[in-house]
Amino acid sequence: MDFHRKTKENSSSLILWIICICTIFFLFTAPFYKGLFVGLNITFDGPLFSFMIVSSLLLLLLSIYLLFHTNLIDKKEQLGLVFVWVLPILYFVSSINSASPYSAENIFNLNVTYSIFFLIGLFLYKNTLAFRVLSSGLLLSLYCVVMVGFANLFGNMNMMDAVMGFKTWMRITSVFQYANTYSAVLVGLLFSSLFLITNSENKYRLGFISAMIVPIIISFILTDSRGGLLMAPIVLLCLLPFLSPPKQIIYLINLILGATTSFLVLKPIKNISIDIRENFWQNSNFKLPLMSTESLMAWGLLLLGSTAMVIFSLLINHFFSPKIKQMTKQLTKFKFNKLILPSALVIIFSVLIGITFSVPAARSLLPASISSKIEKTNLSQNSVLERLTFYRDTAKFLKDQPIIGAGGGAWAALYEKYQSNPYESRQAHNFFLQLLTEVGLLGFIILLSLIIYVYYHFIRRYNEHDSNDVSKLIYFIITTSILVHSAIDFDMSFAYISALVFMGLGIMISKPLINTEAISLRFNYIYTGFLLFVSILLLVSGLDKKIASNFFNKSISAAQNRLPFNEVLASLDKSIEMQPKNIQYISTKANMLSQAYSQTKNDVFYIQMKNLILEAQQIEPSNRIIIEQKLAMHLQKKEFEQAVGTLENALEYFPWDSGVYEGANVQPSFYERLISLTFELGKQANLQGDINKSNMFWDKAISNYNIVLSKVEQLKKLPAGQQIGRDFRTRPKMTQCIGEIYYYRKDYEKAEQYFKTLLPSDNFDNLEDQEKQIAARWYLVSLQKQRKNDIQLYNKLIAVEPKERDEIINLLNNNVFNN
Repeated sequence: MDFHRKTKENSSSLILWIICICTIFFLFTAPFYKGLFVGLNITFDGPLFSFMIVSSLLLLLLSIYLLFHTNLIDKKEQLGLVFVWVLPILYFVSSINSASPYSAENIFNLNVTYSIFFLIGLFLYKNTLAFRVLSSGLLLSLYCVVMVGFANLFGNMNMMDAVMGFKTWMRITSVFQYANTYSAVLVGLLFSSLFLITNSENKYRLGFISAMIVPIIISFILTDSRGGLLMAPIVLLCLLPFLSPPKQIIYLINLILGATTSFLVLKPIKNISIDIRENFWQNSNFKLPLMSTESLMAWGLLLLGSTAMVIFSLLINHFFSPKIKQMTKQLTKFKFNKLILPSALVIIFSVLIGITFSVPAARSLLPASISSKIEKTNLSQNSVLERLTFYRDTAKFLKDQPIIGAGGGAWAALYEKYQSNPYESRQAHNFFLQLLTEVGLLGFIILLSLIIYVYYHFIRRYNEHDSNDVSKLIYFIITTSILVHSAIDFDMSFAYISALVFMGLGIMISKPLINTEAISLRFNYIYTGFLLFVSILLLVSGLDKKIASNFFNKSISAAQNRLPFNEVLASLDKSIEMQPKNIQYISTKANMLSQAYSQTKNDVFYIQMKNLILEAQQIEPSNRIIIEQKLAMHLQKKEFEQAVGTLENALEYFPWDSGVYEGANVQPSFYERLISLTFELGKQANLQGDINKSNMFWDKAISNYNIVLSKVEQLKKLPAGQQIGRDFRTRPKMTQCIGEIYYYRKDYEKAEQYFKTLLPSDNFDNLEDQEKQIAARWYLVSLQKQRKNDIQLYNKLIAVEPKERDEIINLLNNNVFNN
């Protein structure tokens, strides 16, 4: 019996260490896949599917581990263990009638993985050694991210968008390719590292962590993140009450010394980096050898700053720390002694903020990047005003989907339907508001309740029992930093970041095994069975998506290599069969069939394409690609009236569509295409003698043109500091169509007004453009119909294009249109 029990214990311990090592492997590798960004696009899908598979296997191992350890769960943890699954369940419910079923399914799966990491954090904390290894792994992985950022900054690595900007302006993003999220991670890492320095008794550990302070602060400054600057003091104030007064002072001294040292080496490092990056602006494949002069100088300066910080920290720890503790001995006797310094800091921060915002001389003492950010920070700047617009638009969204939202990916799928101006943002720039659109008020309340529940129990337990547990507080710091910053940005749209936050929440609520009041065996077995069930479902789903993705990639590769059409479709059909709600797979096949039909005129291809497009529109009616394909399908078959219906439907989802008028892929707006099409259909009906039908189409054209005009006026009312977004305005072709409608209706005065707006304002000297020649022709004809003329314009037009004389005569003599 003893042998069997020891075998089980050894096996289960092995399982725990496998989970721990796999989690650390995830922490090291996941950031390098763009932080597992949830981009709701096939470009980002592959690593996310792998993440689902790995998470399901970890949950499977955890379930087996819990079967052998029935005394791990404390009764006070029971509610949290159940609560963490409510949000994924709600994501599943909201996915049933979601705006984008495939995105909703993926985000449901991802929320399951976040709950898995919550459990991993909770149970790894209960094993002291495993938790220490996990915590060390987390810090080392984040330090690696920082150093990779510098390797890119100094030219030794060349990762895409790891450093963004041009010439003298740079933003370091490291592996995330998004500076604001990187800044949130750096805030958590900085304050965690300072906390460990303050509490470290080991001089080697203190020295190693101290060496990272300067690189972290410089990285934070170079993210050029306004949100990071605003959120950092808030996180600091949340952290300090967890320290005793002497440690608060030591903490702040280390922070000030780290910041001062960083500022001293920042300018030369930045100047060298700008010179290095100059090569990248000219050659995107450039890479600088580590032993090159510029690189060595940059690394040398960074090393100098780090060395200075190590010396400062060791001196503070050895000489000043005991004296500070002695000096503040009386202060610790006060009941609320931990709040004295944070309260003073609130006053100091308020005064300093007031001075830096109002006194230019004070701002000049700061690094130029920080000074310029502070100078530009106000409530009337675009980033603030645009975020306020997002919030208002979310409120409009909630009116339609208030309780359970529109499923995962709802904002990306529907934001253009509810937007107040034509901005482009597939992210709501606020995790909590984006959550509202996806799972409604119910989901928002559930997540908020979970966070409050975890923080309440953590703070209460930390003050009573865990105040000596240094490692546990670093998860509080990192989790708080990200959650605070995610209120103004989309940090939680990185699956790596979300997993890190939920793991932190799990650790925060976890209790050590000492004095554990174990739950009943019945609950343990039911819960373990549930976890086994979830792990299998997630594993099957993740494998299915990964295999389908591989088939899709295979079909794209086959198409690029010009393999037979049947071979291309064979792989694509398999991917669609496995993932029938993936609109990107369906639209790709529809596009291939459309090209085949255009080349062969074989109706078999057209019928297959039509069925696919109609099926896809049932799945995701707001998908722009499918709408465009349906429109093209109608135009291919000259089904113009059906095309009008498709365009009108498109404008319900894209009321601010402004088209693409620059570059190789010019695509007129839905408004322009609708106005042009209804104009032509009205013209055709008029020629056929159907005046009612003609007027119906022409009235539609005029109505939509007036909608564009009203929206243009609406944009003029935006606050002065807010950018409009996409270039939304009337286009010459729209105005030309409306002018011709009024001309055909014999309202020549109105026609004249429309055509005149299309003419050059430089005394008619610029008539080389064909559009302007046509407008001038119709303008002159409208004038002559009113017994007026513009001889100067007429002479200049004929001089540029002599054929226009005959065109004008033909128009004047053409009276075939009915009124």
